[in-house]
Amino acid sequence: MAGMKRFSVWILVLLGVVLSMTAACRRISFIEDSGAKLTFSRDTVKFDTVFTTVGSATRSFKIYNPYNENIRISSIELMGGEPSNFRMNVDGLPGTEFTDLEIAPNDSLYVFVEVTIDPNEDQLPYVIEDSIRMVTNNNEQFVQLVAWGQNAHFYDGVIVCDEVWNND
Repeated sequence: MAGMKRFSVWILVLLGVVLSMTAACRRISFIEDSGAKLTFSRDTVKFDTVFTTVGSATRSFKIYNPYNENIRISSIELMGGEPSNFRMNVDGLPGTEFTDLEIAPNDSLYVFVEVTIDPNEDQLPYVIEDSIRMVTNNNEQFVQLVAWGQNAHFYDGVIVCDEVWNND
């Protein structure tokens, strides 16, 4: 009789473990509708007057999944690639291209962007442009990147009284 009780307890424990393991397993589904589009906190990330050789402040935007299902982003790509003046960080990772990112239902993902502008011969401000492409269910969407650059001369230390400065 004691052996039967012990056997019954083990059967109940085993049954409980199996039920809890199968109850915790849920199949994650992704929206596959070709009309499904992401939404963004902004369509253009702007940097106002970035001095050459000095990096910019970090700007950010959010990618939103407005649906009640998970969505998979096939790729996020900085269109200028490695030579771009812009740098991005997606989901905590720096790089120029990311693949197979998932956003939970009604959730979002941060993208951080910085720019460093190389000096050139222009004395007037100039514009640097690039874009970030997101592909979801064969839909391409873009966020534009725009920075205004200005060559700058930095004077360290003592400025001599009779020094002549250029008008640039």
